[in-house]
Amino acid sequence: MSQNLTKREKTKNRYRALARKGDRLEGPGIWCTCPMGKEKQVIGELYDVLDSLAEELWPRDPNVFTNNDAQSDDDLDEEDFEKALANELSAIKKPAANERRLKNVFIDTKCLAFLSCRPPLDPVRVTLAYFEEIERTGRARTRNVLRLSPVVATCVANPTEIASLARRVLKPVFEADPPRPYRYKIQTRIRNNTKLSSEVLIPEIAQCVPKELGHVVDLQNPEMVVLVEIYQAVCGISVVPDWLKYKRFNVVEYVQSLNRADETKESEEVSGP
Repeated sequence: MSQNLTKREKTKNRYRALARKGDRLEGPGIWCTCPMGKEKQVIGELYDVLDSLAEELWPRDPNVFTNNDAQSDDDLDEEDFEKALANELSAIKKPAANERRLKNVFIDTKCLAFLSCRPPLDPVRVTLAYFEEIERTGRARTRNVLRLSPVVATCVANPTEIASLARRVLKPVFEADPPRPYRYKIQTRIRNNTKLSSEVLIPEIAQCVPKELGHVVDLQNPEMVVLVEIYQAVCGISVVPDWLKYKRFNVVEYVQSLNRADETKESEEVSGP
């Protein structure tokens, strides 16, 4: 590896190689589509962007105990050992400063990648943060990222488990305080699975939306979109705002829409009243 590579570039290159066959596909996480042949590059790009945004949203605590700081058991007396054990339990609950918050999971499908997220990183929040950044700057920091689809949790892809997961994911959003009715739609995407269909899933998931507050289906202008991502035998679900505003979370389309809006504004200013 070239000595001229920056620390972040080296991290990205190592990160691209982390995925291994047999890694468990589970959420929370973010699905990402990309051009064919760019699967490895997109992982490095996405890691770079999401890790920097996560650092802004959830700064690491350098004082959190890490395994590298641990003393061997032989060097500890009983009292110190109890303290060390308490520190280790605390570290399990709160990621250490040198611990990866994103993991590349091996996906044997072209044009597709998946990054699992370790708490406190929230896949929906960090996805929205990226689009908000694009909205402010008018440019994307990624070149090969096409569409992002965050999922807050996953389950086995069968109707019973999907309905159970949907109830758990939907309730905190649709029964949030202060209570209010939402316009919503359910968006499904099924890959490499022939046993499930949108025609069956959408009515089942709609039954999981709390009925008391008067939430209504609105396919044209929803305030909330229930994303249902199925890949082989795994189903992931999330509820997201601003899905249509950000062009269905398509990075390329959203940047192009901003560019068109700027061109139209400039044209109007040149032509005058």
